[in-house]
Amino acid sequence: MVEVHCVDRETLKPVRLTNAECGFEYRKSIFNSSSAARFVICEVTYGLRVGGKPKIIYKELIERFRGREPSLTEVREAVLAIRKAKSMVIDPADPNSRSVGSFFKNPIVPKAIFEKIARNSPSEVPFFPLRDGFVKIPAAWLIEAAGVGKGFVLGNAGVSENHSLAIVNRGGATTSEIISLKQLIQSKVLERFGIELMPEPVLVGFNMQV
Repeated sequence: MVEVHCVDRETLKPVRLTNAECGFEYRKSIFNSSSAARFVICEVTYGLRVGGKPKIIYKELIERFRGREPSLTEVREAVLAIRKAKSMVIDPADPNSRSVGSFFKNPIVPKAIFEKIARNSPSEVPFFPLRDGFVKIPAAWLIEAAGVGKGFVLGNAGVSENHSLAIVNRGGATTSEIISLKQLIQSKVLERFGIELMPEPVLVGFNMQV
């Protein structure tokens, strides 16, 4: 990502922010933290390299292409297929794709907390080791382990049948129903693991306490 073209809502003037100025981290940038609601993103400029090599780091891609080096096109098609199978690609024929994608961020916790969860879990806990003694735990695993499985329903809102990180509109869901389901999931995970899941979507016109 080279730069982001925005409108600054404080000055009503167009601005261009470099990659460094955006402060990108895992699921975080100035757009959802220090300067949340300040900028309206209008355009993004990416820098591409001719003949660039794909980066295969995710388990599903590693397994799919084991033993050979795929092209960028093959990786793109594989990622779309994997995401579509989880209803994470908009498809008018798939009611489970009526979501904003992942509703919660994967929590990053001290290694000691992860080890406590792992000791008390009857099954293996997936994790991603990070620097400085921290570990990232998939929020989807925490949600299901806390008793909120795929296909869980609350009114007209529900958890996707194909991905427990997605909250879907089953038809006619209200804001209150979506937020109630969000709060139920958070309370279940907090009660079971002592971890507060942080929502990822940016809410416009209302807050999380609706």
